[in-house]
Amino acid sequence: MTSIIEVAKKRFRNHSKFGGPVTLEDFIDLLTESYNNGLKCCYCRCQMYLTQAEANHATSVVSVDHRVSLWSGGRNERANLCLCCVGCNLLKGTSPGCVFEEIVGAVLASPVGFLNWNAYKVHAYAGQIRAKLDRIKPYGVD
Repeated sequence: MTSIIEVAKKRFRNHSKFGGPVTLEDFIDLLTESYNNGLKCCYCRCQMYLTQAEANHATSVVSVDHRVSLWSGGRNERANLCLCCVGCNLLKGTSPGCVFEEIVGAVLASPVGFLNWNAYKVHAYAGQIRAKLDRIKPYGVD
């Protein structure tokens, strides 16, 4: 099993490029606190996993999100970070966390909400993969 510290180091490397006062210890604390509380997505409350190898689907892997996106003027600081599943992170994009939470709540409140929400997450993840594949050109093809 991958350790919390290994995952924290990887996530910290990804986020340290944004600058700000976030430290590796902040990431370790964030992951440890969430892990001790069942590692649930801060938006849809689904079960998350530290690595894709442990997850039942790629959208269930833990990711770090800025509640107020950097693009929208949010800061790269501990108070603005939360742990969410990859699917919610993709769907949220640059929208504010509070607005996104309302959307998620409305979908989950419907009779088949959780099934619909998981379908949305899978669709968003598949779209991201397709976009990456579209940018890759086979050798020798213009």
